[in-house]
Amino acid sequence: MKKLLIPAGIIVLGLVWYLASPLFIDRVVNEDFPHADSALTPEEVVMMDHLESLSPEQVRSMPEEKRMAAKKIMEEVSVRLPDAVVQEPMDTTPTMRLSGTFRDGDSAHHGSGTVGVYQLPDGKRIVRLENFSVTNGPALSVYLTKSTDGTPEAGFVNLGKLKGNKGDQNYELSADVSLHDYHSVSIWCVPFGVLFSVAQLEPVQ
Repeated sequence: MKKLLIPAGIIVLGLVWYLASPLFIDRVVNEDFPHADSALTPEEVVMMDHLESLSPEQVRSMPEEKRMAAKKIMEEVSVRLPDAVVQEPMDTTPTMRLSGTFRDGDSAHHGSGTVGVYQLPDGKRIVRLENFSVTNGPALSVYLTKSTDGTPEAGFVNLGKLKGNKGDQNYELSADVSLHDYHSVSIWCVPFGVLFSVAQLEPVQ
């Protein structure tokens, strides 16, 4: 009889432990709050890489229907591109010569933050974007432009590919650039000729 009671007792204890264990055994879960997925599909990544490789001449040579379709794809996918954040320091004490505030290029392309043209103690000059944010996109470059509205037709200097669509970043100016001839800094989509954001430059008093 005792031999039968022992297994029965073990079963009862096991059942009691199983039922009561949630009361004293912690189960820790850390879940992030659900958020919208901004990642691109593999097909969209390939498409954006292709668009970024195009030159303005190649885009202009496309049939009108194909060019407008490609531009629409670029604009629709751009808003879901992941942010590229850059934080470059200002290593030395500079003198600001010109400054401006970024504004939207249009209703679909948004920009904010400030830009300054600085003279460094060693004689170099840089264009510095600070607290900067712009809608992401393919083949974006930083233009120093002669117009006040950021369009490059009147003349421009390409300062290089945009390093990140957010953050603080520096772009060096060559010694032969006369600041008197340039009146804005624009973020320009090179293949499609689209203005993403512009800051009109004003002398610092």
